[in-house]
Amino acid sequence: MLWIPSKAIFAATEKVIAECKYVTYDLGGNAKISEMSDAIAKYVEAEMK
Repeated sequence: MLWIPSKAIFAATEKVIAECKYVTYDLGGNAKISEMSDAIAKYVEAEMK
């Protein structure tokens, strides 16, 4: 299956937002942007494997 980076990033972002654990203030959470981006990166990394 072809891996498309933009789709993987979008899907990872949706997962992080749905979990509500590492969500920034503007999305109703308390996480720093670095925490949210780290969580997104972990999902993308897992998707690449």
